[in-house]
This record gives sequence, C-alpha cells and structure tokens, in this order.
Amino acid sequence: MKIVNRFLLCSSVFQLIIFKSILKKRFEENVIFNDYVIINNRNTIDSAKDLIINYSNILSIKKVFDLRDIVPNENVLYKNNKYKTIKSLIKNRVLIHYIKKIKNIIYSEVNTIDEVYYRLNFNLNDLIIINSLISHPKFFIIEDGMGDYFTFKHKSVNIYEFKNYLSNNLKKYFAKFILTYLSQFKIIYPKPLSHFTNLPFKKNISVGKEFRIVIEEIINKKNISKISDKEIILILGAPLLSDVSRYNFDIEQEINMYNKLFNKIKYEHKINDKNIYYKHHPRLSLRNWKIKKDKLLCNVLPYERLEMAEVELLINNVIHVYSVSSTTLIYSKKIFGVEGTLIDLTKYKLHKSHFLRTKTLFQDFEVNVLEI
Repeated sequence: MKIVNRFLLCSSVFQLIIFKSILKKRFEENVIFNDYVIINNRNTIDSAKDLIINYSNILSIKKVFDLRDIVPNENVLYKNNKYKTIKSLIKNRVLIHYIKKIKNIIYSEVNTIDEVYYRLNFNLNDLIIINSLISHPKFFIIEDGMGDYFTFKHKSVNIYEFKNYLSNNLKKYFAKFILTYLSQFKIIYPKPLSHFTNLPFKKNISVGKEFRIVIEEIINKKNISKISDKEIILILGAPLLSDVSRYNFDIEQEINMYNKLFNKIKYEHKINDKNIYYKHHPRLSLRNWKIKKDKLLCNVLPYERLEMAEVELLINNVIHVYSVSSTTLIYSKKIFGVEGTLIDLTKYKLHKSHFLRTKTLFQDFEVNVLEI
C-alpha cells in the first residue's frame, strides 16, 4: 500500500486546522497518510505551542517537531550589526549549518517527504525548512488569515508600506544570494500546486465546510466547558495593538476604546455587561491581560483559556462577535452563522493604511463596520 508523508510548517493552531481541513478535501483510498507538524516560528509562544500539540494529538498528527530554538533568529540576522552578521554568514555558512541540523532531526524520523504545506507569505525560516526537505516534495499553500484575501485594490502607497515591501523582498533575495551563490547551495523556491483558503477566492480551493467539520471533531473529542448558558457577545482581541511603537496605541487607549464599545453594544443588543466577554489573543502577555482584567467593563476570559475563537462560536450561544481585525469575522456568518462587526479604528492616529485596507477587505466580505 502506498505511504504518503505530509508536513505542515506551522506557527499557529489556525494553520493546523486549515491543514487538516485540506487533507479531508484531498483524501485518497488505499493510501496510508502520515501527517507531521513543524513549529518553526520563534514568535509562537509556549502556550500556543502547547495548544498546537494538544490539537495535533486529537487530530492524529503522527509527530510535532518543535524547531523554534533550531532555526535562526531573524532579528539577529538582519538587525544587529548587519555588516558583521553578513560577513559571518558568508565565512561560516551559518544558514547551511541550520539546514544540515534540521535535516538530521527530520530524517531521523522519516525516510521521505511527499507533501509540504506552508503559508503564502513565508519568511526566511520557512525557506530554511523547505530547503531542508531534500526529497523535492509537492508544495501547497495554506491560508494564514485575512492577508490571503488582500488584492491590489486593498493596497495603499505610503512610506511605511514601501519600506515594509522593500524589507521583505530584500530578505528573500538576501537569503537566495547567501544560500545559492556564497554557499554553493542550490536553493529551492517552492512552486505550489494549489492554494487553499476557507472561503472561495480567485482560483483558490475552498475548504470552509471541512474547516467547520474539523473544529466539530475537536469539540467532540475534547471536554471544553461553555463560557455561559446565556446569549453572549464575544470580543476578540488582536495582537497588532500590542505593538505600541508601530501603531502608537498603548494599552490604556485600547481599554478606553473597548469600554466605549461596550456602551454601544449594550444599547444595540439590549444585553447586560455580564454577558459581554473579551477573549484575548494568544500572544497577549500575562501582564497586559491582568491590566485588562482589572479595567475592562466586561467579563475577561481566563488567561489559560486559549481555545480557538471558532471553537467558542460553536460551543456557546454567541449572538454577535466584534474585533478590530480578527479573520474570524470574515467566517463568522458564512461558516458559523454568527453576525460579526469590525471595530473601525481609521479615525485614530494609528497605522491608518493598515486599518483602512482591513476595513475595505471586511466590507468586501459583507462584514458590519462600527466606528468607535
């Protein structure tokens, strides 16, 4: 019987669910599938890693490779003493060292790698992992959130966007230059066979139906308590507001914004503030969670409750969901039958182009918009 080994480059539990959704779509009879997950993003914190492992066990993932401490720190490669770092990369072939080390780890477990699933906006560490998979597998792109739905119409021309575009592309060309020419290594740039997204988009293959089925499987196999037996409003926190240097929006401003929102919610939905719940993003620090717990005028879910927002939509009687940018808003009505509203922050002195294109994108998917 044919054996197919499939690998996911993973930085979040959302990607894991998308991965398993795709595999349901691509099921073949008379084939033994072995599914593996590689966690290779240094920004994936331990609690998020633990949730990935927990869900992987439920979803019959054969093994999870935690390579966060194996892959290089991009901040070191690009920001700290650039010229010295580049010289070191050239002289010592640092990246090739990482590739060889990763090869040894992965190929100690498997003989061949047949398929690799990765995000559209891959980074240097993703590229290093891809170049560690020497058996030339088939490549597939998975959705990584709302960024997969942006088109040219959502772009804006400003100095920040230009610098970000230039930086990202220079990193990729820099990696190719080091890996290919200076290290005498033929780099593999993946050529995907398909691009999968939850919702129909361009020529992508939609897996929204399978996405919901996978989440239902997790709920059936895992004892997850309800937030409440009553009708509730769910507020989904976002990681982007935690970067004060980038968005000029500190936690006190964020709390004031949310408290204004709660007043509008109570008036709009005729609901008690005890039935409004704030769910933090997994990357929120415990320190900031405690501040929000103390100052937000609603219920704040426990810090250790890290279940996906989509899980909460299915096990609770959620009548409406709000967020400043969560991708869940795009799916909430189309996949889960729950109305969603984007909190419009374009009038704040933040990263205006980001929030403007986010607003335009969500409106394209018929998501409600509320200005605070």
